[in-house]
Amino acid sequence: MIKLILFDMDDTLYPENAFVMSGFKAVSKFVASEFGVGRDIFFSFLKTSFDKNGRGSNFNDAIDEFGLDTNILPAMVQVYRRHSPDIHVRQDIKRFLLHLSQRFKLCLITDGWVDVQKEKVKALGLEQLFHKILFSQKDGLEYAKPHPRFFEDALDYFGMLPEHAIIIGDDVNKDIAGGKNIGMKTFQVFDLLSISEQEQILKILDAT
Repeated sequence: MIKLILFDMDDTLYPENAFVMSGFKAVSKFVASEFGVGRDIFFSFLKTSFDKNGRGSNFNDAIDEFGLDTNILPAMVQVYRRHSPDIHVRQDIKRFLLHLSQRFKLCLITDGWVDVQKEKVKALGLEQLFHKILFSQKDGLEYAKPHPRFFEDALDYFGMLPEHAIIIGDDVNKDIAGGKNIGMKTFQVFDLLSISEQEQILKILDAT
């Protein structure tokens, strides 16, 4: 019988691209104030760079494009990581989590820079929706999912066995593999917890 539900956060409970765009806006505002570059123009360039190439070189590309001093890069990264993100959990997902929390223990396990992830949790209002929140990289990158440490910590915290838990997340190599490796049930999210996926999850839970 399932008693504990573990959730991933990024691209499971909200679209991570929303955080990226929020960060780009904060960086664009910073660059505009420091160097007089048009905020909207700078943001548009970052967004286009992201759309074409994904994350990684966006800030370097923008520095080259606008002829900025490369020494600004660390400050841009800090603004991105420390800004208060403009991100939200859909209302239907909030209702879904509240419904589940009346029957099951809910635990959030999230990868990424801890300070960044904490700002996301705060902005999304997840403290009120989960019984426990674990940041899998708080002791180092080597403990990121699928490392078993924080899956096992969740089980220990609630006094559960692996067969009593299910992990719900989008990443097959982190969330799903991590859960399977220690004997948990798993559910892979493909559509940001659409109503259809919520219904599938409820069927799985009712069948256990």
